[in-house]
Amino acid sequence: MNKHIIVAITGGFATGKTTVAKIIENEGYPVIYTDLIAKEVMTNDKNVINAIVDCFGREAFNIDNSINTQYLSNLVFNNQEQLDLLNKIVHPKVIELMEKRLYELVKLGNQLAFVESALIFETALQEGFDYIICVSCDPKIQIQRGMQRHNLSEQETIKRINSQIPISKKEELSDFTIKNNGSIEDLEQSTLLVLNIIKASLE
Repeated sequence: MNKHIIVAITGGFATGKTTVAKIIENEGYPVIYTDLIAKEVMTNDKNVINAIVDCFGREAFNIDNSINTQYLSNLVFNNQEQLDLLNKIVHPKVIELMEKRLYELVKLGNQLAFVESALIFETALQEGFDYIICVSCDPKIQIQRGMQRHNLSEQETIKRINSQIPISKKEELSDFTIKNNGSIEDLEQSTLLVLNIIKASLE
């Protein structure tokens, strides 16, 4: 019997992975959101802040020291080298904190813990998980959702989608794929089905 299982929830930009993570969280399981850790690191870690300012200028932060998301997004999603540079600064700290929090969850006796992250394969973290769930949807739906939810143009949305590993490749590398082309009820049903299969492997 496994003492604990660590599961990654990944997918592409605007495919619905956060919604899947929230459904799992509502079932009472802890979820670590790497996006939130990244924001935390970029606003609290002095070394990271200094490195961002050195590479991208003081404009990367607003007057109140919050991240100037618009400015940084415009820079990095139009230039792969800039994106790689930002990731190089932020990712090591995010991974360090993520691992620390996972360790704490396991120590507290959680048999099942989840990590929601778009960049599991991009950062070569797949080996650290027992299972990987990929949340995907049809490209047309993905572009539409990206535009609506993030207030982006079609071109900007496509740039963000293209900055990640293709979703078909992620599906191939994952243990489970949840298709998010329908209603929230459909998504909930598919998510709970996968969750029950994973839970069964604990027994």
